[in-house]
Amino acid sequence: MKTSPRSFLPPLNLLLLGVFLAVSLLGGLSQVWIQRQISRTASLIEEHEKTLQDLERKNRYMSSRLAEAHRPDELIRRAGAGLKRPDWHQIVQVERSFDADGNRVVRLVPYGEPMEVAFND
Repeated sequence: MKTSPRSFLPPLNLLLLGVFLAVSLLGGLSQVWIQRQISRTASLIEEHEKTLQDLERKNRYMSSRLAEAHRPDELIRRAGAGLKRPDWHQIVQVERSFDADGNRVVRLVPYGEPMEVAFND
């Protein structure tokens, strides 16, 4: 007896074979997709690390420049010989207090001429 090609595999087996092939294909595609995502993430991390290294290098450079600018000899050099003692009218006292509502009040009071006080013994 001759078997027809249709009866070679029962329909249930064909269905299972189709499901198996579909799952295998989707599994392979998802594996490729995951590998590509991992590769993209790794390249982004590498890019961020390079940016971080550049920023750290710039931060070290700026820190050294700032430390150099705050050295006393550098401050004196930059200020030059044009510095003089301020006049008394340029000096103010800062008085801080609070008003009745609890708000901070700041007053700038002119600092008067220095007075010599004589003590009587």
